[in-house]
Amino acid sequence: MALFRKFFYRKPPDGLLEISERVYVFDCCFSTDVWEDKEYKIYIGGIVGQLRDHLPDASFMVFNFREGEYQSQIASILSEYDMTVMDYPRQYEGCPLLNLEVIHHFLRSSESWLLLGQQNVILMHSELGGWPVVAFMLAALLIYRKQFTGEQKTLEMIYKQAPRELLHLMSPLNPLPSQLRYLQYVSRRNAGSEWPPSDRALTLDCIILRFIPNMDGEGGCRPVFRIYGQDPLMAADRTPKVLFSTPKKTKLVRYYKQVDCELVKIDIHCHVLGDVVLECISLHSDQERESMMFRVMFNTAFIRSNILMLNREEIDILWNAMDQFPKDFRVEVYNGDKENLGKCEQFFLELIKVPRVESKLRVFLFKIQFCSQVLDLRNSLNTVNSAAEEVRNSVKLKRIMQTILSLGNALNHGTARGSAIGFRLDSLLKLTDTRARNNKMTLMHYLCKVLVSKLPELLDFPKDLVTLEASTKIQLKCLAEEMQAISKGLEKVVQELTASENDGPVSETFCRTLKEFLSFAEGEVRSLASLYSSVGRNADALALYFGEDPARCPFEQVVSTLLNFVRMFVRAHEENCKQLELEKKKAQKEAENEKLKVSTLTKESDHMIQSPNKSANIQ
Repeated sequence: MALFRKFFYRKPPDGLLEISERVYVFDCCFSTDVWEDKEYKIYIGGIVGQLRDHLPDASFMVFNFREGEYQSQIASILSEYDMTVMDYPRQYEGCPLLNLEVIHHFLRSSESWLLLGQQNVILMHSELGGWPVVAFMLAALLIYRKQFTGEQKTLEMIYKQAPRELLHLMSPLNPLPSQLRYLQYVSRRNAGSEWPPSDRALTLDCIILRFIPNMDGEGGCRPVFRIYGQDPLMAADRTPKVLFSTPKKTKLVRYYKQVDCELVKIDIHCHVLGDVVLECISLHSDQERESMMFRVMFNTAFIRSNILMLNREEIDILWNAMDQFPKDFRVEVYNGDKENLGKCEQFFLELIKVPRVESKLRVFLFKIQFCSQVLDLRNSLNTVNSAAEEVRNSVKLKRIMQTILSLGNALNHGTARGSAIGFRLDSLLKLTDTRARNNKMTLMHYLCKVLVSKLPELLDFPKDLVTLEASTKIQLKCLAEEMQAISKGLEKVVQELTASENDGPVSETFCRTLKEFLSFAEGEVRSLASLYSSVGRNADALALYFGEDPARCPFEQVVSTLLNFVRMFVRAHEENCKQLELEKKKAQKEAENEKLKVSTLTKESDHMIQSPNKSANIQ
């Protein structure tokens, strides 16, 4: 189906970028230029005119992301073209995200509009600086409609549609961590019956910073927290407001240095509900100037434990500030008193005391998944091997190829192409394009007829290619990535084992378990690597078997072409059989009609002979 769409793909009008089927973005979203009103109206009008020519039967819904509550300029312009425009904000308390209620409204409206009819089209537009929120909403829509999986991969794919520096210009902080968190919220829609879940009120008791960031160049910081969101005590008012702000002129604002402490606990005691933006500011020594340390946006409905732990990759920070945060930096947001934590939360609190706990957990995860990963990769490699061997060892397929070559030379007799010694593999798919003069029979149908009459034993050649179809679902690039992931994972196990041997008694059991695992895992990986190398050689040999260059005609293209040829052959043979059966029935019916006709003529002749005798007797 993807190939079919590619075949009939039509380039969208200038000024629009196609994100997915029937979803487009105005390219002005990728610009930092300020438009004059007249110039902007001409720009929009030109796109609409081209769009009407491009999709004459389409109906359009425009989603615009604006600043403020005034009527947007694009809504005013498009009203002249009878286009519906739905306006949304372009940020939530400075974060290029929207609250979950608005996100849900957008996703539901978009899906409903697209499901109403194939002629319905979505156009995405934002006012100056709104590209980050447009990118997020597009990624959310693709995940919501199950067109893409993988939050990070989907979001990165959208952002690649515009220059990378554009995001840096429009957002001083890297918004991806918070945006990915909300995309994970959207993904959970497919896992649960209730989405979005009901609001959940929480009390943020305290915030712990582990491993102090170097915000002043001297290895320290003065953290000040601000929390924005809906007031849980005023359910009717959903307007976000400042829920908490550390007073600057108090003893609460202290200077912390990396050399003096690894952990800082700051009391908050703030009630929150729904979408929350938590900002951490580093106050300068003059108690006036401040620098953004990090920002986090989350929704309380998705926090099911009493603690929210975030590393430096999970918080929004300035683009060039990653080096200011130690590798082991953590933000821990506690909901309620520590003494009231459940066993699970208390376990995690103890767990973070373990040296390099995340590295150890990743190693254990690799150990748990190792056998299934190796088995899956080995099965895929064996499938590729089997497919290559089946094709190369099929005598019937080889004889069919020889028959096709003979037919081609016969058709081209008397021309320069009439004495070919071979043909390109993709020529197999053109057998259905060459037709007889009466346009009723293709060369594929004729090939099947020839085989039925002269070489019927070749007709079941698809039975020789048992794993061909399964092999078309395998990408060698993916196998390479899986092989590399297993090899790299094993290297990390060895590295962590070496590091853990210096931890002392706390890691003795861990080290013993890893040594037992490595004793058999290393042998498995060596065997797998050998099989992988063999498969690579066999995959290249398959292309060479057909006289193709593996670099230009890779394994995936070879097996895909062969599978399509097999399906076309089987279909043509079935159609020939049906046509032969129809002709037999037609001939049989004509014979019966002829017999009936002769019988009727005979009876009439006998009747005419007997009629004069009867007349004479009467006289």
